[in-house]
Amino acid sequence: MKKLSLIILAPLILTGCIKTTSSDSKGDQSTMLNPIVVEQSLVDLGTIAMDKGNVSVNYVLTNKSSEPITIDKMYTSCMCTKAKITTGDEVSQLVGMKGHGGVYSILQVIEPGQQAIVEAIFDPNAHGPKGVGLARRTVFLETDSSEMPLIKLNFEANVVATSAEIPSPISYTDINAKELNQMLEQEDVFLVDVHIPEQEHIIGTDLFIPFDEISDNINQLPNDKDAKIVLYCRSGNMSIRASEDLVKAGYKNVYNLVGGKNAYDGVLNN
Repeated sequence: MKKLSLIILAPLILTGCIKTTSSDSKGDQSTMLNPIVVEQSLVDLGTIAMDKGNVSVNYVLTNKSSEPITIDKMYTSCMCTKAKITTGDEVSQLVGMKGHGGVYSILQVIEPGQQAIVEAIFDPNAHGPKGVGLARRTVFLETDSSEMPLIKLNFEANVVATSAEIPSPISYTDINAKELNQMLEQEDVFLVDVHIPEQEHIIGTDLFIPFDEISDNINQLPNDKDAKIVLYCRSGNMSIRASEDLVKAGYKNVYNLVGGKNAYDGVLNN
């Protein structure tokens, strides 16, 4: 059973951090003009506790252009956050905030059609006991692309001192691609694609709703709150957010497809 925590937003002012704002409300930075597509550029980590240590989040970048793109520099908005990028077999050094030492020139090349993974590592203890409340951080990537010279990867979290302060979780069930295939063959399930932009759906999909519009489209879902509803996106990130919203709406049998359509297609092709 997958458990997520409800976020309680609280103000937080930390020294040594670059002030950042984000307009990535839909969690997708990609447009038709961008050579680098970021599958989810804003990640909500929920409520995290200092006594649990560091938390990491991964971002998937894909070069959709016909030319290689070089990541020249990478750095973070705050001393509490480090980052590294993996492209093929190449893994960059761990970088941090500018002005706090270290080297930020990484020179990682993303070839046409290739994916790169950026891992951000957040230390909730870096600012001491006063570092509680809402934390918003950004990883910056400078590229040699004139169309997209700067990429911003954002995350936010509500930091609390101890695990005992984490609110009661809301729950849904994670399933893998094989389990979904069995459910579609043997059970009465309502299958919803929540990925944006809209993708080619899994055969048998009943409905498409953008992951961040679930709460506004409850009337399109089964009236029976006990109905089995499976949510999926492309890789599994957006469907987590949608599953949380659906549980908050009172549905009791919510399932999230881990790995999304990519994982499901992989099972069908093997």
